[in-house]
Amino acid sequence: MIFHILSFLPTEEMVRTCLLSKRWKLIWYSVPTLFFSNTTADEIGLEKFWNYVENFLEHRKKGTYFMGDSDVTSFKLMIKSGFFRRIKAGLLDKWLGFAVENKVKEMYLSIGQENFEESNSYCLPKILDNARYLTILELDRVKLDSSHSFTFPYLKTLSLERIHQSDTSKDDVVFKFLLGCSCLEKLRLHRYKFLNIDGKLPLQSLSLKFLEVKDSANVDGLKVEAINLESLVITGTSVYNMIHSAFPAGTWTVVEQWVKPSIGMVKINVDGALFVAERAYGAGIVARNTDGHLVEAFAFYRHGEVQPFVAEVMRLKEALS
Repeated sequence: MIFHILSFLPTEEMVRTCLLSKRWKLIWYSVPTLFFSNTTADEIGLEKFWNYVENFLEHRKKGTYFMGDSDVTSFKLMIKSGFFRRIKAGLLDKWLGFAVENKVKEMYLSIGQENFEESNSYCLPKILDNARYLTILELDRVKLDSSHSFTFPYLKTLSLERIHQSDTSKDDVVFKFLLGCSCLEKLRLHRYKFLNIDGKLPLQSLSLKFLEVKDSANVDGLKVEAINLESLVITGTSVYNMIHSAFPAGTWTVVEQWVKPSIGMVKINVDGALFVAERAYGAGIVARNTDGHLVEAFAFYRHGEVQPFVAEVMRLKEALS
């Protein structure tokens, strides 16, 4: 139980908690989730952060000699303030190497400010190619080099947000991920800039079930080939051009996103369905206020054969009653 509770805490707070009891003082060596976050902008605070993480991982590594192997299920590193300095790249490489050596399964990296420059971005090291046990990889504001293999046989979820690609890249990294991750089911691209190259390859995957492309650039002409796709979310510029080129005419529909109602109003969304084989029909109703919070929701299922327009009228009646 204590391991489960501690796994939800940032690593610094987790260590402090372990020091509250003599029975817990060595537990932090074995907690499988590591979460380091820095929001300090001043130089002294930044240096303390670097030193803390370095010292923690050194002690954690030494602890394996007398406590046995200590796998890392989750490694999360967030550096939100202060520009990333290239002189620290060696430290970050070392930290990621530690996670890879300990069979990390989930990795979350967000490095740099909101409007970061490529010259200050951190390029993922080649050591990450050895992270064969990864199932979740979420990257934000880092640089990727397409010369890497990006082969993760167990990866199921991939999120790429505000990613820089190496100046020498000839192939878009997202296509290399799809080629090297045969089990990938969920792909999220947010503010992703596709390389503007001739002969753009399709987003092709036999395993992909969920695809989300938000506020991304150079999507015109992009094709999607995913026969097992269950969910597709596309928002931002050039949405129509991407959908039109990705799917044949008549096989797609642009769905509007939910918009909050005016102040003091409640918005009611309804949707109905016909179950022909069961000779039944039903509907679902959701009411939300100005803040988007749920006011009420319910659904009904009734036996009977009705025409589609009758089902529409019934669901509106239920929503207003």
